[in-house]
Amino acid sequence: MLGNLEALIAEAMAEWQVPALAVAVVHERRPILVKAYGSRDLEADLPATTDTQFAICSITKSLTATAIAILVEDGSLHWERPVRDYMRDFQLLDPAAAEITLLDMLTHRSGLPRHDWVWFPGDRSPEEMLGALRYLEPSCKFRAAFQYQNLLYMALGVLIERVTGMSWEEFTRSRILRPLGMEQCTFTIEDLQMAADFARPYSLVNGLPRRAPVRPITASAAGAINAPIATMANYLRFHLDRGVADGRRIISESSASLMQSPQIYCHADEQPEVGAVSYGLGFEVSHYRGEKLVRHAGGWIGWQSLLAILPERGLGVVILSNRSQNPVPTLLAYAIFDRLCGWNELAWLTRFRSNQSKSDRQQRHNRQIRAALRKSGTHPSHPLPDYAGDYEHPGYGGVSIESVGRQLHWKGLGISTELRHRHFDIFEFPSEQADDTDAFIRLAGVSLSFGYDQEGYIDRFSMTLEPQVPDTVFNRTQLLEPSILRSCVGAYEFGTKMAVVTLEAEASLTLTLTGDSSIYHLRPYRGTKFTVHERKGHRVEFRAERSIGVNALILYQPEGTCIATRIQPPVG
Repeated sequence: MLGNLEALIAEAMAEWQVPALAVAVVHERRPILVKAYGSRDLEADLPATTDTQFAICSITKSLTATAIAILVEDGSLHWERPVRDYMRDFQLLDPAAAEITLLDMLTHRSGLPRHDWVWFPGDRSPEEMLGALRYLEPSCKFRAAFQYQNLLYMALGVLIERVTGMSWEEFTRSRILRPLGMEQCTFTIEDLQMAADFARPYSLVNGLPRRAPVRPITASAAGAINAPIATMANYLRFHLDRGVADGRRIISESSASLMQSPQIYCHADEQPEVGAVSYGLGFEVSHYRGEKLVRHAGGWIGWQSLLAILPERGLGVVILSNRSQNPVPTLLAYAIFDRLCGWNELAWLTRFRSNQSKSDRQQRHNRQIRAALRKSGTHPSHPLPDYAGDYEHPGYGGVSIESVGRQLHWKGLGISTELRHRHFDIFEFPSEQADDTDAFIRLAGVSLSFGYDQEGYIDRFSMTLEPQVPDTVFNRTQLLEPSILRSCVGAYEFGTKMAVVTLEAEASLTLTLTGDSSIYHLRPYRGTKFTVHERKGHRVEFRAERSIGVNALILYQPEGTCIATRIQPPVG
């Protein structure tokens, strides 16, 4: 039935330099092919087997959606109740999104684009990333459009832990993987590398596979599961059987149908045989050559995967590979469908080869255009040490810029590298290896634009971390010793009014004013100058004399400047 599939697999793997590939095919709800090809480790010349563990990446989302369905059926959750009913600290920047439900999160209709650089660095826990969500810019109105993203699936993993008292990993293993006979699955990159049989990740550099950097997927519930192809056939059968595994029902047929039903329009697929694509719960839903197609791809540095089923045919395919951004899983899935459904086979390898050539040409053209836009003969407006300092964004975290010799050096977001002057006050990340398929994780070629205040002090930089929203602004921060902060505490009088400065948790100053019930938070700016967080354009400065310490507070406001005299002695 599968004809010359082996020859097509070999040709496709050679064309895209895929070291290892694993394929599972279930037809009429029976496994008819479970096989591995190629090398799981090129350097050690180790063959891939059906027990070789691969990262399945975003196929994980369908398991998280399944876990949520189990909890809905248990009565612990409800599809349409606001998530904040279960998780009070969950908050997005858009006030309208306070009503976000499980269905909104599962179908990517939050108004929030990817903002992947919150989790890309791999140094923050899901709880920490949950707190960052409230500072991330939306790119459209809540529920207005589909916008694929990983952070809200990560948040669903936290929700599962809050509701059950079990980690997302423990719950998924006990309620889904174990009943499906998928105990071999693991949840971290560390566990993957400790397995007796695992695939090394590779990316393409100068036309050849090179071992890729091992980067964790800390948005765990969005994409962290690793699995051998031997167990993925069980997962195919589970979804083909609408929630049943070996005669045991894991989720109801209605929940299984909901997962595989279109909830929101996504886009038109580039292949005319597929057409319009919608999103269900952890699955894309479309049609292939007129028949319903349910699928989800996964990709990360060194990995590419695909799960695809034609539910009305009882036919499903999972293909796992250990090479970044390659189309082989998709073209093979279509070729397998053509053969098993008795359709005339389309020239998928030729078509994807042509698409790859077009994409490569476009990338080269884009680099040429960017190089042509560089302005020659310009210089930074300040000496390089003036740009050095600590900068912070409340959602993305902190970054350090250092002046090292005749260059600036970046440290943050999991990256440590030099910055090169592009033009004016704009610097950029090195881009020599822009052909490398993991270049995006190193911000290759991305620019930073530094800004300064009216006094000429470099106080911020902006950069494109999320293309769908305005550039992200990192503001300069300054850490002060608690003793300096304590010396500023006290009451200050100006005319008939009073300003009172207090210290919060030995870490930050707050300001209150007579006749104003607001509490203003002071952020270190430069020396003993502070910005007023809640009032743009407002600053305060503490003035000190050697003999008596801080004795005055200067308030800089758009409407003028005033000096308040201290009426209480310095504290401590």
